[in-house]
Amino acid sequence: MYEAYTNEEIVSKLPIEASSIGSYVSKGKLFIGSRQGHLITCNQNSADTSKLHYEYQVCRTFERRPIIGLQVVESHDLIICLTDVHLSIHDAVEPFKLLDVCSKYKSISAFSHFVTESQTIHIAISARKHLHIFKYLLGELCEINECAPITLPENAQAVVWCGVNNLILAFKCEFQFWDMDHFLHRDDLIDEKSMSLAKSPTKVETIRTESNEIAPLIVAMSGLQIVAIRREISTVEFFEPNSGKMITHFNNCKFSDQILSLTYHHPYLIGILPKNLLEIRSVNPPMLIQKIPLLRVSVICPGGSGIVYAASESQIWKLCSERHLQKNIRFLIEEKQFELAAQLAASPTQRTAINRQLAAKHFLERNFSKCFEIHNRLNTDVLLVLNLFPFFIPDKYVAVISRYAQAELQLFEVSSENITENERKRATQALIQFLVSRRAECIALVNQHYLDYNNGNSERILSTNELKRQEASLELIDTVLLKCYIKVNPSMVKSLLRSKNCCCIVSEAEKDLNQNRMFEELLILYEKRKMYRKYLELLQREVKKHETFGIKDIVHFLRRLKRDQMPLILEFSAPILSANIELGVQFLFIYSLLWMTKKQTQNKGAKNQA
Repeated sequence: MYEAYTNEEIVSKLPIEASSIGSYVSKGKLFIGSRQGHLITCNQNSADTSKLHYEYQVCRTFERRPIIGLQVVESHDLIICLTDVHLSIHDAVEPFKLLDVCSKYKSISAFSHFVTESQTIHIAISARKHLHIFKYLLGELCEINECAPITLPENAQAVVWCGVNNLILAFKCEFQFWDMDHFLHRDDLIDEKSMSLAKSPTKVETIRTESNEIAPLIVAMSGLQIVAIRREISTVEFFEPNSGKMITHFNNCKFSDQILSLTYHHPYLIGILPKNLLEIRSVNPPMLIQKIPLLRVSVICPGGSGIVYAASESQIWKLCSERHLQKNIRFLIEEKQFELAAQLAASPTQRTAINRQLAAKHFLERNFSKCFEIHNRLNTDVLLVLNLFPFFIPDKYVAVISRYAQAELQLFEVSSENITENERKRATQALIQFLVSRRAECIALVNQHYLDYNNGNSERILSTNELKRQEASLELIDTVLLKCYIKVNPSMVKSLLRSKNCCCIVSEAEKDLNQNRMFEELLILYEKRKMYRKYLELLQREVKKHETFGIKDIVHFLRRLKRDQMPLILEFSAPILSANIELGVQFLFIYSLLWMTKKQTQNKGAKNQA
């Protein structure tokens, strides 16, 4: 589809047979393990700035046995090395001093490591049909589950630590997902022997392979909390590491031939295929991106931002995605592949702009929920989003729209001519979900501000401008939310108006409620805003028009008013007396009696205090 990576050979003729590679990303180094046990360190020659020139050094005393696997622990400057007879820990700087060896278990088939937040290295190995867990602490490998190793159906062909607590094992006929939480949340200084009877790791899921004739492949997709598994010859499926359940929102990734080796380099899966071929495919959406022929390529590994290393027995290549990155992003935008373009974006600003284009595409395709999910994630201004629904924008905010750049507004100028009534309803319902979510965020911030202010805690107090901005957002959200409820969910109008934090613009709410003849809801608005005269005037008009309301409703409301509203009480008592003299006298008598009782109670309380 496009040239995602440029390819350059950085070592043309190795003096030894490469069998495994590992990258030290922060120092720009590549470690190459050999069948002879030697270690090659390959890095760029800093003296040669005119072009990329790499040099290498060979450490012939690294190991005496063929090296099967290398993993670099950058946080500790360590290399974990697996040979055909043991697992060892080395310094990652010359002269690559041997620090410790796990020689107790022979024929280790696979291993993986994970560094906890407390900077303890945990290592899982598969040997003798058992899973053994070690930790590397104070320069020594200590086995955690020596007295109770996990029994396996056979030696695992691959082990991957994925995320904080999850270990995935690959066998000839199945994959197993294990919860390792017990080991990672223990005190690192507790004596291991006293912990031998403690709770063991839990197997959470087993997944059968489609064929036992091919080597299983597992790849932890860093940053996504997803594990990619090849169960079929050429197909990769995606699973949640903590549950072992298949991820339904990712489609399977199908390569053009059998996958011999696999790695993940955001946002691509890169597979080694037969016939000396590297195939690069995007994960979401799944697409063929590029094919790169490399003679006898056998191993690959990610090398940090924009770099992947590949090797044969005698050659090393560097694949770089930076050179054509912006060109590829522009190409994807032209092809309306916004999702992939956003994943490639180099800066947050560029990523936001592309994601907004993706949201606009979803809106045009009538995927309204996805559109607003993106805007919620991007924290897009509510007023900007409302340009998709110009008929919902309150008059007060129409002039404010001009503050946005025209380029921003263009993404929200969607013609509504071809939208059916049902589609408009679905769009409004999706908008409601967006507004409700943003409303909760605003209310939480404002409430926390006043709580901290009253308690004298200045840590989370908002600035004056930020407080005004949040309160203005609440006003806009509630006003539009009321309009949406009136359109598609009238039963929610009363609930919104009664809510403690309802901030809708009164004039807009009055207009909308009157137009839709929602008089009970209008009464709630007036009462909540203490607009008692308007409440009584509306009630008085409706008494004359409808049987729904009666004089008793006016009486009931007047009884709830306080003494400071006496002029209003007397004014609206006159119509009651005219309509029903008995009810009017009864009301005035009861109101006076209640007021006198309350006054006596207050006086008695004042005397007791004195």
